[in-house]
Order: sequence, then structure tokens, then C-alpha cells
Amino acid sequence: MKKSMLGIVIAAFLVFGIAGQAAAYYDLGSLVLSLYAEPNGDKTDNEVGVHLLDAGAVPTTTITAITPIDLSRLDCPPGAVCSGDFTTTSDWADINVGVWGANGQTGDKWVATANMPTDGDYDVASATQILQTAAQTGMVAYAPADAADGTTDGRAVISTANLNSYDVLFNSNSAVAGSQAGFNADVAGQLGEVALADLDTVGYVDMYLWYSNDQAAFHTIDDPIGIIRLGLNASDCLYAELRPVPLPGAVVLLGSGLLGLVGIRRRSATA
Repeated sequence: MKKSMLGIVIAAFLVFGIAGQAAAYYDLGSLVLSLYAEPNGDKTDNEVGVHLLDAGAVPTTTITAITPIDLSRLDCPPGAVCSGDFTTTSDWADINVGVWGANGQTGDKWVATANMPTDGDYDVASATQILQTAAQTGMVAYAPADAADGTTDGRAVISTANLNSYDVLFNSNSAVAGSQAGFNADVAGQLGEVALADLDTVGYVDMYLWYSNDQAAFHTIDDPIGIIRLGLNASDCLYAELRPVPLPGAVVLLGSGLLGLVGIRRRSATA
């Protein structure tokens, strides 16, 4: 019994000791990008976890300017992940991505969605569960893997079969982009993940970023605070940036029309 208990204590020390060395990366309250590939559905490929923003640096209010996310510390400068990081495919269309972050002490949580719900609102199905899942994935899976490769840089490569992987905990080991295990269970069919097929066609992928610090189990967020854009650089590696949510076309047209009327009125007044 004593030996068994000692083993548990040592294991816990190793896990959280390694995680503590990289406290700035994957810590609660940080923003994380998870990419995984399993196009054959056999759970034999990799998952890559990329630390995007430190705790305290993740926006909680509306994003008003385009801001690049600095990923120059990674091996694929200045991007985060190359398609060669995966073993069964090199096609971006086979790679799914999710963005998440949470802090159980403050109630802060961030999730990204592939599309805007038709009613304009976002429903978080289980605040408690997403907080727990974020801790398991970031601290228990990503942090030790990041430290184990000898370069603690906020980039961790694990197996999609890892029980603490994003793919298992958030997407139930599904081969297709999903709703983050029901965390994005919006009635409008809102997805929390995207496949990166548009990288090869459009050149970028946009995801809506939502924030809440409501600690209730069920709540609704009215509007996204911004967009996370993922694109490709010249080395076929991902880069990331924060962007404002574009104004709807009707609003832009209305604004242009009002400016036009103002201009006509001024010309009439000076005529």
C-alpha cells in the first residue's frame, strides 16, 4: 500500500512538475490551437498542440485591429505547423483544427466556431466540462510532450489515440470536424472545428472567437469578439492572426449610402 501510494505521488510529481516547467505554455487561461489528422479513422496519426497566447494576453473584449500572433519560436518559422507533421497524410484537407482556452479559477473560457449561428448567439453546453477538458489536454498531455522533445517552445506532438488528446476529449476520436464533444451544440448546426481544405484553395481559414466568464453551466454569448485567421506562408506552414469580425454587407452598404448623402448635402450647401 505504501509503495503504491508512493508511486502515485511520484507520478503526479513528474506530470505536474514537467507541466510547471512550461507554465507559460498550455497553462489555464492561455489560448491553444489543436490540429489532428486521422483521415483513415484508425487513430494512428499525430495531433499537434500549439500555444497561441499566454494567460492574460488572450483578448476578452472586441478585437478592433489585425494583430499577428507571434509564433517565431517554433521550428517552422514563422508558422506553427507544417503538413509534414502528420504521418498518414500531407493534405491540409485531411487535418482538422480547434481553438480553445479556459481558466477554472476565473471562469474565463474561449472557444472558436467554424460558422456564425443563424440566430447570432452562441450556446456553451457545459462550462464545467470544457474547463476540465482544457486542463487535461493542456497540462496533462501537451505540456509534458512539449518538454520531452528537449525544446519547450509551445509546440507539442502527441498521438490522436492519447486519452488526454484534444481529438479524444473534445471530438471523441472522430475523423471529421466536429462540435467539440457537444460544447458547441448550437441548434443552428454550429461547428467548433474546421477542416483546413480552404488553405489550398482560398489560402486561409477563419474561425469566430467567443469569450465568456459566466460560470453557469448553461449560458448564451451574444456576439463573437473577433476572428482567428489561419493561413499559409511561403514554407507551407501555418501562421495565425487575430482580426475584427467583418461588418455585414448590409451595414457596409448603409454606411456608404449615408456618407454619400452627407457628401451630396455638403455640395448642395456650398453651391
